[in-house]
Amino acid sequence: MRLALTSRPVTLGDKDISITVSIGASEIAEGDTLETVVDLADAALYRAKAEGRNRVVAFDPAWGMKQSA
Repeated sequence: MRLALTSRPVTLGDKDISITVSIGASEIAEGDTLETVVDLADAALYRAKAEGRNRVVAFDPAWGMKQSA
C-alpha cells in the first residue's frame, strides 16, 4: 500500500505532489482491547516517523509497552 501511494503523485492544478506514507502496525492478541491495539499501532507510527518517515514499522514488545489490557 505504501509503495503504491508513493509511486503515484497527485496532480493539483498544474502541480504534481509526491505522497509519502508512514504506517504503524500491531498484532492483535487475545484479550486486547481496541484501545490497546490502537495505542500500540500509534507507538509504531511515531517510531516510523522518528526513523525517517515513509516506512512501515510493526510494534515490538521490546519497546517496553504493555501489550494486553
